Amino acid sequence: MRNVFTFLLSLALFLAPVAAADELPVITLDEALESAEASSISLQQARILLEQTMRNQNAVMTTFMPDLTLTAGLSTGATFPGNVSLSSGMTPSTTTEFSGLNVSAGLSASFSFNGTMITDAETRRIAKEGASLTYASSYRQVSNSITDTYWTLAAYKASEDTARLSLENAQTSYQSAQEMYDAGLADELTLREAELMVQQAEIQVQTSADTYARSMSAFKNATGIEEDFVTEPIPETVFLSFPSPEEIYADYADATLDIRTARNSLLSAQNGLNTANIASYVPIITVGVNYNYAGGAGANNNWNYNHQTHGLTGSVNLSLPIDAMIPGSSEDMQRKDAKDAVSIASLSLKNAQDTLLEDIRQSVMTIDQNQKTIEMEKTRLETEEKTFALAQESFEAGLMTAADLNTRRNSLLSAQLSLLTAELNQLVASYDLSYKLGISLEDLQNQYGTTGDND
Repeated sequence: MRNVFTFLLSLALFLAPVAAADELPVITLDEALESAEASSISLQQARILLEQTMRNQNAVMTTFMPDLTLTAGLSTGATFPGNVSLSSGMTPSTTTEFSGLNVSAGLSASFSFNGTMITDAETRRIAKEGASLTYASSYRQVSNSITDTYWTLAAYKASEDTARLSLENAQTSYQSAQEMYDAGLADELTLREAELMVQQAEIQVQTSADTYARSMSAFKNATGIEEDFVTEPIPETVFLSFPSPEEIYADYADATLDIRTARNSLLSAQNGLNTANIASYVPIITVGVNYNYAGGAGANNNWNYNHQTHGLTGSVNLSLPIDAMIPGSSEDMQRKDAKDAVSIASLSLKNAQDTLLEDIRQSVMTIDQNQKTIEMEKTRLETEEKTFALAQESFEAGLMTAADLNTRRNSLLSAQLSLLTAELNQLVASYDLSYKLGISLEDLQNQYGTTGDND
């Protein structure tokens, strides 16, 4: 039974990083998410849009500010020698004469009131809320993708480590076969089969290493992380026990991102309908005030500056969009389109609610199935470990061929990887449900985690 217990202990701890990996820094999931957030183009775009709508909302009072215009002008002129005019008796002038210096200035203010200004503040608030939800949605998409990839990367690393342990055991079996062959206790076929097991294990190691390397490269590109690193260990599996999907929906639906987004879209459509109705019947009022000033100085008054003119004018205009009262007019069609938009948004909200409930139902079923699979895979692994220990003893006693031992080794490796896959599926499904409900994984596990030993 040489090295059997050592090998089984190593397999039991297959999630632990190998010695070479210990030299690399550990990047936690939170750190990976933070790096991805900083490098994500979609998140940067959503953040800019959010900042724009926040500025727009803060500037709501500018809607009621008048348009101000300030004008100013300065003019002059001159006649040069040789100029002929009737006032001079058609006698050419012999000097340069300046006609004077004229100054003008004006200040105008105008303000126009229309129906859309009544709902403008609400329009800006809804737009800002929509941008906030868009950013949250982009962040959720990035988080979901990075979380799934992160734990998949951890699983690929564990698979590679397990393959290396299997290779070490295959090499140990080959050494045993060589010793028995040299002692005349095994034939050449047994030796060649043991050698083939080593080669197959080496291929599996290389395949696992390549898969891990490709996944690592893609993950670095997605997060902007440049240094080599190892992931944190896959956390201990937490089993969850849920009430009915309807109860979960009732507790969390209103705060979820999908429902909030659908409700905000409905509010936007309703506000659009209000705006269309108001704009159709509220008159447009335009008020204008203008102040003008002109003055100057010239040779005819010894270049003394004098005020020439200044005055104040104002106007008030009122226009009523009576075409809005005509059926089939463009304004009438806009109101009908706005009403249809409200109906569509209401149906979208209903669809979002139904979809969320079904997603919760599917997630609960998936998690329940994963937990059953984990229990079955644990039982299978225990059986495979015992079977492999017996097979190793039989092989060393010359009662089993190397090919049969390799079959048992592959079966044990398959059981290890199947359990790893089941636990990873459970983790990812739990994360997915927590994202759907708008809560953290820790909150989900605290709320629905079962007590007792699930190992």
